[in-house]
Amino acid sequence: MSIHNSPTHISQDSGENVTNASSDINENTTSSQHDNINDITAEYSFYYGPCNDFQIYHITCKEKTPEEIITQLLNNSLYLTHYFYSNDIFVFYYQQPNDKKIYQITCEMVPHSIIVQFLNSNIYGIELLYQNEHYQQNFSNRHKENLESHLREFLFNYLAPNNQSNI
Repeated sequence: MSIHNSPTHISQDSGENVTNASSDINENTTSSQHDNINDITAEYSFYYGPCNDFQIYHITCKEKTPEEIITQLLNNSLYLTHYFYSNDIFVFYYQQPNDKKIYQITCEMVPHSIIVQFLNSNIYGIELLYQNEHYQQNFSNRHKENLESHLREFLFNYLAPNNQSNI
């Protein structure tokens, strides 16, 4: 099942920092059968711009079942995905304190050239071609720490069980 909602404006106030995220949120729900137990997992995607960072990120939150996490740990492959070795993708895991669900958070840098092309194409109807269309961007430790910190605060409210009906 795929749900595509109209743009949502989400504000979060954490002391002095205010994070605004305007996004089209996509939700995919997958149902699977493990040992006669139905597990329903969800996947959410949105764009995010944290405080103190001019970079925009495409975020995917994929709920992981305990069986998936245990299997990955036993196979020693929790971090051995193709994402882990990419310089423009950052992956971490987040556990929602309220319901103890675990999510794999995949963060991908959106190149500024893609944003400029999208805006020119959709607002002005012109196509601009760049020499270095897909300039390779890398996650620095500062990017990772800042993004993970702000996303954890954002996800605490966004993935709260009582807020998922608003998605």
